[in-house]
Amino acid sequence: MKQCFTLSKIYTVLRLVSGFTLILLGLLITPLPIPIGLLLIAFGLTLLAYDSPSLKNKIRNFRKKYPKLSDKLRQVEPRTFFIFRDVLKKTDPAREEID
Repeated sequence: MKQCFTLSKIYTVLRLVSGFTLILLGLLITPLPIPIGLLLIAFGLTLLAYDSPSLKNKIRNFRKKYPKLSDKLRQVEPRTFFIFRDVLKKTDPAREEID
């Protein structure tokens, strides 16, 4: 039986694998003095949230719980890469965009 892989499926798999990898690396690096691990975890969560509506809802609820953090993320949003900007917009509690 022949499998047909579309480009969007390949991108989805790459995002999921990259997201999990970044989170694992971030967890390993977090104890080091430089807080690069936290950035890797944030980027990994962003990649996973791009394809996961349930994770987007959890991030949205987290941002509702911490409005100061949400305000800071809203300020940074225009200066981020497109994939991060898209996830930040979709998890913004002020926009209430439901997937």
